[in-house]
Amino acid sequence: MKIAIKRDQFVGIFLIVVGVIYGYMTSKIDFAMTAEYPGPKAFPYIGVLGLIVCGLGIFIQSTTSKKSQPVFMMKEGWLDIFKSFTALIL
Repeated sequence: MKIAIKRDQFVGIFLIVVGVIYGYMTSKIDFAMTAEYPGPKAFPYIGVLGLIVCGLGIFIQSTTSKKSQPVFMMKEGWLDIFKSFTALIL
């Protein structure tokens, strides 16, 4: 059985991961949020929420869609990318 991922699924997962990373980085901002003045933390949190919700929507829509899409990358392609990055780092 070949494991394949659709392009839209990859994009959805990528947006969720980026949203989680940005959320973690935003939580490190040292400023108290209050109801009267949300401060500089409010806008990044709104962006993080948007990234995660949109990523989930894209992933779920792509997973439940019956429309066939070309395969984005198979297991061999991911291994080739990993080998290339490993060689670059070494």
